Amino acid sequence: MATPFLSIIVPIYNVENYLMQCIDSILAQTFKDFEVVLVDDGSPDSCPSICDAYQKKDARVKVIHKENGGLVSARKAGVAIALGEYIGFVDSDDWIEPDMYEKMCNACTQYNVDVVLCDIVSNYEHKEIQDSKSYRAGFYNKQALIKEVYPTMLYNGFLGGRGIEPSLANKIFVSNLLKNNIFNVDERIKIGEDMACTYPCLLDAQSIFILDNQFLYHYRRTPCSLTASYKDDYFCKSLILYNLLQKVSREKHVYDIEHQLHANLLFFALTSIENEFVKSAQKSLKEKMQLVTEIAYHRDVICATNEVRSNMFSLKYKMYNWLLKKQSCKTLFVLVLCVRIIRDRKVMRSIIN
Repeated sequence: MATPFLSIIVPIYNVENYLMQCIDSILAQTFKDFEVVLVDDGSPDSCPSICDAYQKKDARVKVIHKENGGLVSARKAGVAIALGEYIGFVDSDDWIEPDMYEKMCNACTQYNVDVVLCDIVSNYEHKEIQDSKSYRAGFYNKQALIKEVYPTMLYNGFLGGRGIEPSLANKIFVSNLLKNNIFNVDERIKIGEDMACTYPCLLDAQSIFILDNQFLYHYRRTPCSLTASYKDDYFCKSLILYNLLQKVSREKHVYDIEHQLHANLLFFALTSIENEFVKSAQKSLKEKMQLVTEIAYHRDVICATNEVRSNMFSLKYKMYNWLLKKQSCKTLFVLVLCVRIIRDRKVMRSIIN
């Protein structure tokens, strides 16, 4: 096989119900100059055999079988053998429009850019929502990136809001740019895996192109993904991401994103506290209270609460942030608990009715 223009990497784990739709949508692309790297990350279901079957019937398909190492590890394995001039990713439970890569690769060749972005459709069981974007469509050189994109790339004023969607899947990257960054991503990162690669790549990029209202990537919102489940060590895991991006910002000397990182840390801190009150959380109230206190007194969280303005936060998060800043841990604990109880009761009523 000649060197392809594009390599498409699909990390795979336990998605046998969705995998064929995903792969079929890739192989049906109107753009033909690509290879597909299917990375079986030790999947315990029928995914390995599905991958092998596709490899046998289409010469563009490569398959890697590896021990389970997580999403970052699987992506690295795929990138390591990718031959394309550009590299893209598709999550194995999602699917793409037939002309997605034709439109994105045409932009690459026409504008000679490092990164191309398209829009995302969030697909729920009975509806789909076109995700809005924050920036104008079109070409950005380095000066435009510094002036228009970097200032709100990771934080747009709303808690958890980001100017650039961190997903790797709605983007394609020139190969060297991606490889220079993805292998530096800590494989311990289990929260914000996309952020850990996308934002360093964008800081290094000399130019990008944003397609105009092209909703080409379908992100599947499954019932499991919508159900609140307890995430173990959420705050500790978020600190790994925070420390990595802080290191990246300081080493690249492209644009100071410290304030945006503080805002993201504040989001993760409050989300970590809420996480302790989901139904599946197994900790005692004493252990939960201890974690709230540890978060409130963490030096980086203290810095974040002092620096980040909350005027664009929702009322709930304004209250949470104020109590966190005051280190009123008991009051914050009780408030989050009450909000969770009220929310669970509303959900139960909606199910019954």
